[in-house]
Amino acid sequence: MKSSLDLSAVTQGREALAAAEDRLRAMRERQAAAVERVAARQAEILALGAARRSAVVYGQGEEEARSALASARVALEQDQEDVEFLSQAAHDLESAVIDSENALLVELERVRLAQYESAKKALSDSI
Repeated sequence: MKSSLDLSAVTQGREALAAAEDRLRAMRERQAAAVERVAARQAEILALGAARRSAVVYGQGEEEARSALASARVALEQDQEDVEFLSQAAHDLESAVIDSENALLVELERVRLAQYESAKKALSDSI
């Protein structure tokens, strides 16, 4: 008893799931890198704040220190926006992975049911 089930949809479902998982993994890596940039920028701001305070105390280079600190704060805001954007993108990709998993499960169940029906018919025919 050889069944001639078409498993191409299952194969396509597995490939779609693997691709969605790969995209999610890549997005998570980008998100982690952005979080690291934010942490580095925050450390830089702390150091620049200390440098600005020193400049105020010693009365030298205060304007440059203030400018550097302001620039770092603007860059931090952009980095934080990047993290938020990448977090949303990762969430969207998680949804795509879940949808791909669900589609694959539906297709696997369809194939399993078709195989069962085929076996049942073959058994019925042989009796």
